[in-house]
Amino acid sequence: MNSLLKVYWNLVFNLTGLDVSFDIKYNDWSFYLVELKADYQVVKEILAQRLVVPKEIAPGETRLQIVACKMRSVQLSGPYNEVSIQVPVESLDGSPSD
Repeated sequence: MNSLLKVYWNLVFNLTGLDVSFDIKYNDWSFYLVELKADYQVVKEILAQRLVVPKEIAPGETRLQIVACKMRSVQLSGPYNEVSIQVPVESLDGSPSD
């Protein structure tokens, strides 16, 4: 079934650009998260062209999170590893952040 889902997803995505969502089962996974203090102004400058600003957690301070995931058993893709760097942000254009 895993191979058929991959073929179907790739075919639909490549032909139409649509992301077909499946009820993908993540059977076995774990993650590590490290949260660090970061200088608000430095992060704000890095994000300046993305129409977002970091959320100021304390005066002059925001947070930087580094997340590492180990996906050992995933229905559609099989095992893989994932790393992300995250910053809490607010929109500059007034759009809701919910």
